[in-house]
Parts: sequence; structure tokens; C-alpha cells
Amino acid sequence: MLNWHRRQLQKHTNIDYENKISHLENALADLKAFVMTHKADNTDCAESDSYDVSESESIQAESAYSLAIELAKKGADAATLVKECGLSRAEADLIVAIYHGVYKG
Repeated sequence: MLNWHRRQLQKHTNIDYENKISHLENALADLKAFVMTHKADNTDCAESDSYDVSESESIQAESAYSLAIELAKKGADAATLVKECGLSRAEADLIVAIYHGVYKG
């Protein structure tokens, strides 16, 4: 009977983690979209029409996020993600919140 209760508790704990991970992944996607939108909005304010958010900058941003996620999975803290990946502290904190201690990859 005790084992059944433990299994039920573990099942509910896993579901809670899955829900939190899903919520944080959605928040990260929203944050990425927000950042890219504001980068694009800032180009409207530029004096020169030649300044634009290019596809290569977008790819670089994706690479920075991918690297940050890999580092966070390996236990890196937010300060390390800021330094190594060029993320803002808020972005780094969010990635650490999502991946620290959840994935043991």
C-alpha cells in the first residue's frame, strides 16, 4: 500500500514538472518572439534603411539559445549563460529556471 502511494505521488510530481516545463517553454517562446519583434521595431527608428534584423542574426540568436540550453542542462548558472552566450540576465534566468534540475541530460 505504501508503494502505491509513493507511485501516485511520483506520478503527480512528474505531471507537475511536465506542466511547469511546458509553461516555461511557452514563456521562452513568447520571450524570443518579443525580443525579435522589438529588434525589428527598433529598425524603424534607425536613420539608415540599411540597418535591419537579418536572417543570420536570427540564426545567431537561435544558436545562442541552443548553447544556453545545453549549458543549463549541464548545470551552468545564469551568470555563465550571460557571459558565454550573450543573453540578457532575464533570458538566462528563464532558461536556468526551465532546465536546471529538471533535465539531467
